[in-house]
Amino acid sequence: MTAPEWLARELSNGFQALLSLGLKRAPSADVIGMTLDVWLVPITRRLGGTDEERGTKRVRTAFARLFERREWPTPADFLDALPAPIHLPALPVPKQTEAERAVSRERLAAIVEQFFQTKRMR
Repeated sequence: MTAPEWLARELSNGFQALLSLGLKRAPSADVIGMTLDVWLVPITRRLGGTDEERGTKRVRTAFARLFERREWPTPADFLDALPAPIHLPALPVPKQTEAERAVSRERLAAIVEQFFQTKRMR
């Protein structure tokens, strides 16, 4: 699974911030790119299908929690710091009157009829 661009960008930004803290066991500059690649594997599995707006907020919150550490975190630490996704409530089923349903059925029947007439003409 390829990491979404927004996720790779947010992890890179978070890494830069973590590096600026001078944490123990921080990766050196020559392996930070590889470290990011390794982190992207489990994090993409968890967040790969998340939309950018909500995912960005969750990633930034996780890094904010990790900034309190004294040692460089692991991907598991990041995933533990990641807030649970916010589930939006489902939209209510629209209520239609019987008259509105009848109009919808008539429209649908007209569309189906037009479809079959077009097919017969070919």
